Amino acid sequence: MSDELDPDDHLATIETARLWLSVPPASQAARVLVFDQRNREHLAPWAPPRPAPLDTIAAWRERLLVDRQKARDGTAFLWRLRAMNDRDGAVLGTVSITRIERGPLERGSLGASVDLDHQGHGLVQEAIDGVLDYCANTLRLRFIEAGHAPQNLRSASTLRRLGFVPYGYARDYLHVGGRLQDHVLLQYDLRARRR
Repeated sequence: MSDELDPDDHLATIETARLWLSVPPASQAARVLVFDQRNREHLAPWAPPRPAPLDTIAAWRERLLVDRQKARDGTAFLWRLRAMNDRDGAVLGTVSITRIERGPLERGSLGASVDLDHQGHGLVQEAIDGVLDYCANTLRLRFIEAGHAPQNLRSASTLRRLGFVPYGYARDYLHVGGRLQDHVLLQYDLRARRR
């Protein structure tokens, strides 16, 4: 896997009023590492266990190469958020669509995070709104699924404001924050967003 042909090319870019989202090249590993280190404790209650340590630029370079290949294959997209007016600046958060399934389901799973100093400014909601348009009109998916731990009130509020509808409750659903946790399951029908 190599980024030699396009080392500075950002994949699957999305623009919103305040944000620029992309699947960044491996050359952005240092900026992603800074976001990860800054927010590790902040995001720990909602984070799954890591299969391998991501404590170095080299480790993040490898991870970004994998992320980019998944985006090229259309199986997952992991966008990094940056300020629209500072596209080379700090990473402000992430939005991901993973577990993309084609065929009868045409669905993907949503994940998101935001930098601890940028909570409460609506950035995640704005970013997800842009990603939902991308999923409806570029990826041509039909549904996006999401979940949140019942005590994660910020995520619950954001998802409901965007129009996600609860459809289930799963006990011991995901291993996050160091233990198995229940999750509220939601979905969003993308068909109304199609152009």
